[in-house]
Formats: sequence, structure tokens, C-alpha cells
Amino acid sequence: MCINKCATANITGRKLKVVAKYEGLIRKTKWQPDNKVTRNKIDPLINKLVTSNGSLTKSLMELGTEFSVNVLSQNLALPLNHEQILLSRSLQKRAIVREVELNVDENIVVFARSILPLSLMKKTQTGLANLGQKPLGHLLFKKGEMRVSKRQFAIMNHQGRVIFARRTPYEYMDSTILVSEYFLPNIERLLTK
Repeated sequence: MCINKCATANITGRKLKVVAKYEGLIRKTKWQPDNKVTRNKIDPLINKLVTSNGSLTKSLMELGTEFSVNVLSQNLALPLNHEQILLSRSLQKRAIVREVELNVDENIVVFARSILPLSLMKKTQTGLANLGQKPLGHLLFKKGEMRVSKRQFAIMNHQGRVIFARRTPYEYMDSTILVSEYFLPNIERLLTK
């Protein structure tokens, strides 16, 4: 079952299983405000990467020789209630929900879930409608036209491993894009090379 019962016609069976794999992670995340106490709980090995206000895409590209984006889904759907509340949106308002895996040297290092307002998708100059395999970060950080809003962090145990996450509302072209990024265990190997 796809998150939020989104349309699955364009998702292969393998990708559908992968999306379902992350559903438990998304639903059990307990977000905490960005403050010194929360930041100090993040493993020093990945603290700089998780707490940086710069482009995660750029930082990941510097960790290896090959970077890629695996789009798991990009569909019109109802975001989760806590996402709608954070965005000050009606609980019944649909958006484009994009879920991707970010890979470095063929290692899945980040799972990302983005909530893209329909009003922003309709603006042709945004480039959002034709992202495809391109990372959202390239677009957001390209011209410096976005602003990072109140970031949140999470630390959770998932399948016996500690996962660090961050959730960032980006103010972009008079709209807000919500991006949640989960730093998966493979990233530790790349950081200790």
C-alpha cells in the first residue's frame, strides 16, 4: 500500500515495496524543535551534515564519485496530518508528495519526502513539474531564492539502527515546500572513509 493511498499505477512493484518500507519510518517520527539540546543528541559523525543549512545534495556529492536520485513516487496525495499542520494547510488539501532515495556510489544514504504545493507546481518558471531524476536541492539552492524556515530534527530507532532525520520548510516563490530527510545507516560508512 502506498503512503496516503496515492495512485500506484506508475509505480513498479519493486518501488511500491520500497515506499512501503519507509512508511513505518515516516509515521513513527517524533519531530523536535531545532535547539542546542536537540542538536547535541545527534551523533557527532553526522552532526554537521544533518544540521547544515547548505545544500544536502552538494554535500552528498562530495562524499563519493557517483550521485543519483531514485524517484520512488511523485503523486497527487493528501500529506500526513502533522505535515499539513506544520504547513498551516487544511487537512483535506492535496499536494504533490515526492519520495526519493539519494544514492552515493550506489549506496542508499538518504530517504527524502517532499510536500510540494499544487499552486507552486502550476508556475512554469519553478521547474518543479519536470524534476524527474534531478534532485530537488539543485532547484532550491540554484538561485538562492529560497529561505530555510523553522527546521526540526528527529532521532529514532528503526529496525535496530539509529536513524537521524531533519524536516525543513523552505520558503520558495511565495510558497512553502516541506522536505523531510532521513539519514540512513549507509551514510556512516561514507563519512568514515
